[in-house]
Amino acid sequence: MRKPRTQELSDGELFAIIKNGVRLTGMPAWGDVAGHDDADNWKLVHFIRHLPKITPAEVERMKAMNPMTPAEMKEQQAEQNFLGGRNQ
Repeated sequence: MRKPRTQELSDGELFAIIKNGVRLTGMPAWGDVAGHDDADNWKLVHFIRHLPKITPAEVERMKAMNPMTPAEMKEQQAEQNFLGGRNQ
């Protein structure tokens, strides 16, 4: 989404892609016909626009907001154990 091909799309084009999806690509539609979620879709457009300028601190804040599953926590702990020389 940070690549020029995406960033060169107009805001309206991004909004239409988010709302309607792209047939035969796996990109689902995120909008309802009545437009109840249009404000949220515009927030996604703004987020996509910000991606080329995103800072490492912002990435870490986003990671902190996404809870990990028990399997992800176990994998992370195993990785930390391995990297710390505590591999069993």
